[in-house]
Amino acid sequence: TAQILPGSGNIMGGEGFIAKLRGRTVTDMYVAGSPRLLKMACGENPKRVYGEGGHIGTTPMSRMGTAWLMREKFEQAAALRDEQELWCRSPVHDEVHDPAAAVEWDPHAEHSLFPHELALDSL
Repeated sequence: TAQILPGSGNIMGGEGFIAKLRGRTVTDMYVAGSPRLLKMACGENPKRVYGEGGHIGTTPMSRMGTAWLMREKFEQAAALRDEQELWCRSPVHDEVHDPAAAVEWDPHAEHSLFPHELALDSL
């Protein structure tokens, strides 16, 4: 069994997964019930890639800068989650389940768009 992770050059590199190293198909290698994993780096790699040794003048230039960026992204993800929960509890969206109101419901109307941000999906 192995934990497969993306690279560590980015502060939040992406999602990892658990896989069995035997089997002939992806289904055979799938580990049911395994947790979602997030690869984060708070050491030298993000500083090397983005700090003074990499793209000059971009953040982070220190471990404190890396931690600040992580916290900022987690705060953005929490705000997005709150927006999504409000959207799900909105009575406007409950109309969809009512067959009489479903005819009038417009999935393209601005009020009906589910708040989503791909960059925050893993968080």
